[in-house]
Amino acid sequence: MDYSPLGAVCRDLGLMSEQDIHRVLARLAEGRDVRFGALALQLGVLDEAGLASALAHQYRLNLLPIERLEELQIDHAVLDRVPPHVVRRYTLIPILHESEHDVLTVLGADPTDVLALRAVREQAQVSEVRLFLAERSAVASFIERVLGPAEGAHDRELPSEPLMAALRGARLQRDLVLETNPRRLHALERLDAIEDGTTEFASDPDQVAWLLGAAPIRRLVFRTELRGVVAPYLESWRRIQPGLQVVTVSSFGLRSLPALEPKRISRFHLDLLRFLLQVGENRDPDSRIQVWRATDLARSVAERLGLAQDQIETVVLGALFLELESLDSFRALAEALPTPAGVSDRFALARSLMQAFDAPYDLEGLLSALEHRLGGGGPIGANPGAEVVYTVRHVVRRRQPGQDDMAQILGDNVHHHSPRVVKAVGGVLRWASLHAGLGGRGDHDAEVLLAVRDPILLAALELELTRAGFGLVLAANGHDVLQLAGAWQPACIIADAQLPRLGGLQLLASLKQDPTTRELPVFLVGGSGLPASRLIEQGAEDVLVPPVDVGLLVAKLRRLARKSGQAGPRGVRGQLSQLPLSDLLQTLSLGGRTGQVNVIMGDSRGSIGVVRGQLHHAAFDAITGLPALRAMVRARQGDFAVTFGADQAERNLSGTTEWVLLEALRTSDEDLASGGRQPASGQEE
Repeated sequence: MDYSPLGAVCRDLGLMSEQDIHRVLARLAEGRDVRFGALALQLGVLDEAGLASALAHQYRLNLLPIERLEELQIDHAVLDRVPPHVVRRYTLIPILHESEHDVLTVLGADPTDVLALRAVREQAQVSEVRLFLAERSAVASFIERVLGPAEGAHDRELPSEPLMAALRGARLQRDLVLETNPRRLHALERLDAIEDGTTEFASDPDQVAWLLGAAPIRRLVFRTELRGVVAPYLESWRRIQPGLQVVTVSSFGLRSLPALEPKRISRFHLDLLRFLLQVGENRDPDSRIQVWRATDLARSVAERLGLAQDQIETVVLGALFLELESLDSFRALAEALPTPAGVSDRFALARSLMQAFDAPYDLEGLLSALEHRLGGGGPIGANPGAEVVYTVRHVVRRRQPGQDDMAQILGDNVHHHSPRVVKAVGGVLRWASLHAGLGGRGDHDAEVLLAVRDPILLAALELELTRAGFGLVLAANGHDVLQLAGAWQPACIIADAQLPRLGGLQLLASLKQDPTTRELPVFLVGGSGLPASRLIEQGAEDVLVPPVDVGLLVAKLRRLARKSGQAGPRGVRGQLSQLPLSDLLQTLSLGGRTGQVNVIMGDSRGSIGVVRGQLHHAAFDAITGLPALRAMVRARQGDFAVTFGADQAERNLSGTTEWVLLEALRTSDEDLASGGRQPASGQEE
């Protein structure tokens, strides 16, 4: 049969028969009571002495006999660490304090009340609490002998503020992990402490019952092999917290799948959703491009504003649903489903989907605020997510390729948007422009500029190029191709031979006449009424005739990306307020670039050399080497100019770029903390 951990100990110690254990487990399975030990006492199959002995064996704690309690004396300084009302409330009394290790030894009767132990530790302000056990009635009698009978309001008052703070912290909704193996439990607790410390842990079902009764638990997690242990308790646990989610896992640790970052999981699901919805578009590729740009920009702005992760995902979904109105597949689905009563047409489908799939995000709040804004209402400061989606929509519709000035993009309407959001959007756009000029590739090997009208081919290229590690820049017409190519400097361009506004030979001629785009490889898709040989003579890298061999095309793009990575852009200028020097140097390092960064900060001048992605030399006014780099990396105001190509200056920096930057930033922080030499004019710490 399956035993609870305490039941197994009672059996091994001869304190309970198998029939008695069966009886207790049967009552537990009925959901009337929640704890094995308390129920065993109530049924009379175990006495207080036996329970104390079993708990001491189970938790490997010291058990104090009653005669030892009669001789025990407590120092007043130790007793004063925990107020009397707290001692009485939790039946836990301090008996010894080891100042060398800051460990407080307390006497109690119940090791399963982990929240009580935590509250006493917080109240006593010690690093650790060590528990000695005794029979509950003996502990209660000992407390009464030491403190005297409970009387007056003082003994009945609520816990003091530090204790209340500890209890409030315990009441944050969190997960609860049940693990009966001590070594596994210790490892999981250490891992949780390293990460965020928001998980509760229990080593037996009685602890689970205490935690469920004291703190809102979102989810209970345990290994599959513990199902037999958990089964008798589930009904009683669900009575304590209705709706409790129960999750089983095969194992914790190396034998299970590696932990996945929640941000990565959610981003995968949203990107997949966006892609699948866009595949159904067959008439208006411009709408596909708009969806792509809006969701990407919304995510970047929300992250820049420092919104919580659930708010970021809500913003992306809001932007997605707002833009998907224009897609054929989305409109068809909205027309096929009935509109819920009292719901406006604009977000009827979005609300239906969120209800059907039980969305974990506050989309209803965002959609309601968004409807208010789209209906002409003013900014709603209480919902920054709605403000992000609202502003991003206008920017995506009005922005010309390469624009990053919000006053130019939004015109007179800029004052109708939240200033904080406008600033964040402008910062994201400027950041993207600077990185494009530096040849920064982010998480991708290279960017491909796509201007393809065929929805099937566009979907296939999106999928295969993303899988191959390429970043994508989407253009709707030939005019956009020209502007994006000059601003973004992609590794290559794939465009329809017949694009709106500018296509075929005109587009090719314009690209080849502009010095900034002359060297960019151009793949034209489909015929323009001219033979492929003529287009290649005019400068096309190749002419792709449907059906396009996407695999062969990706192989060609990889070769071109390697070639373009060796050349690099000519140079770029910017401000340190838009791109901090440490980020700029890391971008150059990731791209394996060679060149020099010249910095102007007030009356001071500096330069930093980079050779094949490694920091080579630094000079700032009269100082050189690491001190010069340290003086510059702390700057947040000033101008920079990057020029690419070999530099003959003597090397005065050694080590990898990562190490040199970390050392410069570390020593810079130490200087500021100790009141050392301040940055030159025009800098901020």
